[in-house]
Amino acid sequence: MATRRLKMKRIKELLAMYFRQVLSYREIGRQLGLSKSSVQNCVARFEVSGLTKEDLPGLDEEELAKRLYAPAKPGVERPMPDFSHVQREMRRKGVTLQLLWKEYRSEHPDGLGLTQFCRHFKHWSGKLEPVMRQIHKAGEKAFVDWSGDGVPVVDPVTGEVREVPLFVGVLGASGYTFACATESQELRCFVEAHEWMYRFFGGVPAITVPDNDRSAVKKADRFEPELNATFRDMARHYGTVVMPTRVRKPRDKAKVENAVQQMQRWILGRLRNHVFHSVTEVNDAIALILAEYNAQLYQGMDVSREDLWRAQDLPALGPLPAEPFEYGEWSRHRVHADYHVRVGGNQYSVPHTLLGKDVDVYLTARTAQVYHQGHRVASHRRLTGKHQFSTEEAHMPRNHQEQAQWTPERLLRWAAQTGPQTEALVERIMAEREHPEQGFRACMGVVSLVRRYDAQRVEKACERSLLLRTASYKSVKCILDHGLENQPLPGHQPQPAPVLLHENIRGADHYQ
Repeated sequence: MATRRLKMKRIKELLAMYFRQVLSYREIGRQLGLSKSSVQNCVARFEVSGLTKEDLPGLDEEELAKRLYAPAKPGVERPMPDFSHVQREMRRKGVTLQLLWKEYRSEHPDGLGLTQFCRHFKHWSGKLEPVMRQIHKAGEKAFVDWSGDGVPVVDPVTGEVREVPLFVGVLGASGYTFACATESQELRCFVEAHEWMYRFFGGVPAITVPDNDRSAVKKADRFEPELNATFRDMARHYGTVVMPTRVRKPRDKAKVENAVQQMQRWILGRLRNHVFHSVTEVNDAIALILAEYNAQLYQGMDVSREDLWRAQDLPALGPLPAEPFEYGEWSRHRVHADYHVRVGGNQYSVPHTLLGKDVDVYLTARTAQVYHQGHRVASHRRLTGKHQFSTEEAHMPRNHQEQAQWTPERLLRWAAQTGPQTEALVERIMAEREHPEQGFRACMGVVSLVRRYDAQRVEKACERSLLLRTASYKSVKCILDHGLENQPLPGHQPQPAPVLLHENIRGADHYQ
């Protein structure tokens, strides 16, 4: 049933409100008791009529009706739009059916009205294959997913066969498709595959749409899914927004579902009889297949995915960043009593005021960055090996900062002023520690005993501690506190006095 024409008086009032540019279509409709679509239709008819807002006051209702609702000439068939062109244009940013209708009417003044234009386009698009029904803006979205089946790779040494996963990404507007094999579906490989995909596309889409894979989504939620922190950082670095699909809603990612199916046929099917010994070999073979797949014409159309990518997606994609993303992993730790956090088997300092609090650590190949409540509080060069310490002097309490200025050489020189036994004991204490710094406090304590005791007593106490193999600050202090530095060692027999020979001394035989 045809839409009932509005009275010209109301149309003039509607247009006057529109040209004041104060109210939206919805607000104008609310004021006049009309729907938003009715307001849009009237405005669209006026814009293609050739009239201007200056002409509006001088037109009577009859003339305005003729200009807005010019009847089709009897016996003349209205020219139909090229809906293939309409569909391609709809993928471009900022393009709407109303805009395309205006362009159509500028070429064909006696052509279809807006309502008929939209109705015919909807009918035409409904005849296409399901994969072509969705209309995506150029450069707007890239859909990504893992294939359920992987590619077999044979270990050249052991002959063991393992299946490496297949990652697939597709641009929504052009259908331009990317695929690669990865070592696993772990986070590092997931992030790396996205970086390869963006470089393959030649730019970054505004939105990246994964499913709820654990590498992408830490906690699924229909309204506010919690993303994996590293994946989120990667997206920020490349300037794309991550919008995971809804759980158990395959239509949300129909584009990539079809692409995965196509890649399984094109890649897994064609490579089923090939023997690969590495992921690199697999990806070299995939690259050749992708070039052929993207260059193939769409069924029923005279363009390929590559053609549409060059014409639509490529110009609309965001630029690639100057530097690649530095991969790292987040972890949460509690600050220990020595104001360090243990990450990857090594210790990194944080400000001592955070003692006992939880912090987040971002560990990359080069750095270890520590955050508290979203603010970075420490940054260290990543340590190699195990049981290493990275300590910044600014993180220490004042008394610890003073202690940190000491070195093994300086401690030995200071101990030598008391005596060689004290120097030897200090050297022994540091040698018995895994790291010399761990013995600094004990060494400083030993040397500082000369403030309370005579230097000679300290020297003898150090000698006794060395002989007893109890080289420590507590041992030396205990000896001094109890005055044991001159006592014989337990179990140590004193040497007998030498026998004196003299003519007036009678020997043992004299008493027999």
